[in-house]
Amino acid sequence: MDDKVKKAEDFRSISIDGVFGGVSSQGAKILVIHSSYKPKARREGGLELEDIEHTIEVELDFDPVQLKKTIIFLQKKLKEFEEKYGEIKIQKEKEKEEKQAIGYI
Repeated sequence: MDDKVKKAEDFRSISIDGVFGGVSSQGAKILVIHSSYKPKARREGGLELEDIEHTIEVELDFDPVQLKKTIIFLQKKLKEFEEKYGEIKIQKEKEKEEKQAIGYI
């Protein structure tokens, strides 16, 4: 028996700007989001952000076993990345919200 992998005819690559979802006794659903930024020209010159459009690109359905296997795979890839390129630092959500409230991004 040959185990072959091929790309689907409608295969595409997308940039992931965010994910959200939930869990149930059946596993987990994760929605993958791509964001488009719509700039607007200012009269005095330059650009400002007029709108951000979020598009749900795909919904991923995981049974519990595949969910855990995927998380283990992603943790391994993250570790490899950080060992090669350095730690990825992210703001805690509360700190981010506080900074945005006073004008920092």
